[in-house]
Amino acid sequence: DSGDGGHVTYAITSGNNPRRFTIDANAGVVTSLSGIDLDGLSQYNLLVTLSDNGNVSLSSTAVVTIGVTDCSDKKPQFVGLPYASQVPENREEQYVFQVVARGGDPSSSISYSLGDTFGGLFSISSSTGVISCLPLDYETQPTYHLIVTASDSHSRVSTNVTVNVTNERDRPMFANLPTTVYVQETSSYGDVVVSVHAVDPDGAPHKAILYSIGSADDEILSVFIIDAMSGKIRKNGSLDYERRKQYDVYVQAIYQSNSHLFSWSYVTVIVVDDDDNLPVFDQTSVYYVMVSSLSVTNTTLVTLHASDSDTGTNAAIEYVVAPSDRRHFSIGRLTGMLQIIQPITGQMSRLTVIARNPTNKARQTQVDVILTVATLSSSTPMFSSPKVVSLSLSEQLNVDTEVARAVATSSGTIKYEIAGGNVDGAWRVNRGTGSLFIAKKLVYERVSRYSLIVRAIIQQTPPLTDEKTFVIHVIPINDHKPRFSQLNPITVDIEEDQPAGTFITRATAYDFDTGTAGQLRYSLTGDALFSIDSVTGIVTTTAPLDYELRSSYTLYVQARDLGSPVLMADIELKLFVNVVDLLDDQPKFHKTR
Repeated sequence: DSGDGGHVTYAITSGNNPRRFTIDANAGVVTSLSGIDLDGLSQYNLLVTLSDNGNVSLSSTAVVTIGVTDCSDKKPQFVGLPYASQVPENREEQYVFQVVARGGDPSSSISYSLGDTFGGLFSISSSTGVISCLPLDYETQPTYHLIVTASDSHSRVSTNVTVNVTNERDRPMFANLPTTVYVQETSSYGDVVVSVHAVDPDGAPHKAILYSIGSADDEILSVFIIDAMSGKIRKNGSLDYERRKQYDVYVQAIYQSNSHLFSWSYVTVIVVDDDDNLPVFDQTSVYYVMVSSLSVTNTTLVTLHASDSDTGTNAAIEYVVAPSDRRHFSIGRLTGMLQIIQPITGQMSRLTVIARNPTNKARQTQVDVILTVATLSSSTPMFSSPKVVSLSLSEQLNVDTEVARAVATSSGTIKYEIAGGNVDGAWRVNRGTGSLFIAKKLVYERVSRYSLIVRAIIQQTPPLTDEKTFVIHVIPINDHKPRFSQLNPITVDIEEDQPAGTFITRATAYDFDTGTAGQLRYSLTGDALFSIDSVTGIVTTTAPLDYELRSSYTLYVQARDLGSPVLMADIELKLFVNVVDLLDDQPKFHKTR
């Protein structure tokens, strides 16, 4: 239309209650009058009427739909402030507290997060707000202040959670164990070997802790004693490096007022060798030697041999001729080969030879050597060369095994005898044939080397003799099984909820073999919640124990050596582990009808 009939105006005639919107009558632009809250309507349907200004006004209508989008003008709010919780120390991962936030954007879920987790000690479920923690230590930090943040899609809010750690009685803790100490084998009775010291992490006085030694090895209990109050371990018996070189002394620390709280550790005592053994000649009384002449110089008359049961430099030996005899005789300082350096008149000579430690010359032994000129005849027995024979024999050989034959020649009837070096009577010789036999079982750990002197004799006045030396080296075999040195069985109490890696006990065994045959390895069977260090024998947990799930365990420790063939202990070490119940479960409501 033209004129007034063509001029139109706009008006909102319905759907604007309460009055939220307005419309420009000429332009038709719809605007809001005030802030729109999603808590009101999420959609408005406005009826807009369009009218002209003719004499007879004509009009038409249209519906304008306006959707309201949430702009989340409300932040989440924590419920039940302030937040505080108490948790006991030394528990495995445990519940601390649950925070709850409400409000905010109803179309968006709330997510929770922690600020400082204190090195990963604390964590929170992003969806539930449940805070958990790893084992805490009251003595390290008794209180923690956590900052928890609740977030939705548009806003976030934070609050504090105070966590108070409650103190519990801790086991005694050794301050200086395990350790290794070195003790001279000739140290005096009553000498302090080591002072062990345990402390109460909760600060109880030292007098509340008692000490004791525990072992199934009677020798340990007889050689070492401990003062129950001071923890001083003293020597109470003799030590002999040549017999035993190491002791593992197990020490228990226990509260005087609470026998359920105790700890075990150990002291490894290494025996230090002293030069406490004198050299010993193979022939301990007198060497009788038949020689063809005392006037031929620079010829070897006899080879002397001595041994020292000490070790290392303490076992070193050098040979010297007594000062009064050095004009006519010399001896190899290390070989013991005796020679004439100045001719001697006569048919017999006597001299003294000394075996001593090169660095401690006071540790010496002397022996007399009597040299007699033999009247050589077809009757004089003669051994063929060499006069010194070396043999290597396994200790596995049976008694009565023939190992060698010493045969001399003579026109007369020869008898044979062992003239020296027959330690422990381990050898015998056939008097008629000169065959050398094993008389006693060879044991490398007891005697590893023999120097046997076999003498051939023609019985007359004076007797005619010759000698031959057999140097016999004993080859060790793996002939000893490991044996456990502890009380069997062992019973150990351990509190539940202790972290993985908690010490249970240490298994110890010994083996009288040497070398790899005397080295031991340990294994454990019974339950996967426990493991053992194959070298040290230390048994630990692999996970926390729960009294409510299982209150006791039976474990078995086996020891084997590294010899060939491998030998194992005849009897396994049985270990009973009792789990000590703690008040670690919270009350729970039971659903009733």
